[in-house]
Amino acid sequence: MQDNSTFKSSMSPINFVSWNCRGLGKALKRAKVFSHLKSLSSDIIFLQETHIHPTEQRRLRSSWVSQVDQANFSSKARGVAILIRKSIPFIFNSMSADPGGRYVLVTGEINSIPVALLNIYAPNCDCPDFFCKIFDIIAQFNNRDMIIGGDFNCYLDPVLDRSSNKVASSLKSVSVLNNLIKSLNLVDIWRLQHPSDRKYSFFSPSHGSFTRIDHFLIDSKLISRTVSSLYHGILISDHAPLLLQIHFNLHAPSFNWKFIPPINSDQALKDFISAKISDFLLFNDKGDVSPTVGPLLLCLFAFVSRISAFVVSLVPALSFVFKVGLRWRSAASSKAG
Repeated sequence: MQDNSTFKSSMSPINFVSWNCRGLGKALKRAKVFSHLKSLSSDIIFLQETHIHPTEQRRLRSSWVSQVDQANFSSKARGVAILIRKSIPFIFNSMSADPGGRYVLVTGEINSIPVALLNIYAPNCDCPDFFCKIFDIIAQFNNRDMIIGGDFNCYLDPVLDRSSNKVASSLKSVSVLNNLIKSLNLVDIWRLQHPSDRKYSFFSPSHGSFTRIDHFLIDSKLISRTVSSLYHGILISDHAPLLLQIHFNLHAPSFNWKFIPPINSDQALKDFISAKISDFLLFNDKGDVSPTVGPLLLCLFAFVSRISAFVVSLVPALSFVFKVGLRWRSAASSKAG
């Protein structure tokens, strides 16, 4: 897969992925997990059950990841982490980590939009108090767009989220969690987009059944920005990765080349450069140069290399000035309103 580590393509949605990877202590397992995450074009990743000892946090570092925030417990249990790809313009504000390795909360901005990212790994039992505690914590961030992902160890719909035909046992966590979701104006985005579908994220060998217990809960203000949400196949781990795509109005940077004033003021030189631009486009633009950033930059770099040679050969006295004066400026395009 192509690693777009320089910047996110213009107007591309950000890919959020939540995945209980069931242990990342071994190098081979980490390599498989990270390879699969890259194949999913993951941008912001919520990992659960990392099983990373607090002294081994560096194990989740990767060449294409710029930021790793994690809450660890032991090399045998729990652990959560949020990883952010280098191409994502995320401005970090704060981080809160649970000493028990159950949750990590990161606040920041994406394209000037305040966000709060919460990754949770809930206890494998009926534990409504855990969800009450978590939602008490995030209530103070109601001025930010909330994105909660993770392994909740709890289904939200006892009928649609279970493969078993047996009547579901009454769990307090189900009703408590659904009430908390409504109280904070959150939505189970996958269920919203797939109101009657049956899709499962976890297989329990002991029960011989599938359940949907891995979720993304997002602020209702983000519904209109959401492109899609889908579960991938269960592999490597006993949980399926959940992919969520949200638009944050990202634009590719714009690039400009500018001559310093001494060169700009020479009309003869400007006429010469103008003619060379026309010649370059006449012989090189055959209609097959993509307007996307990568191919376009290659074309522009080729032009700059060519025109610099022309100018230096034409005006030897300006050779030094030209080499110093040709400046490449990169500025982020104005954000969408």
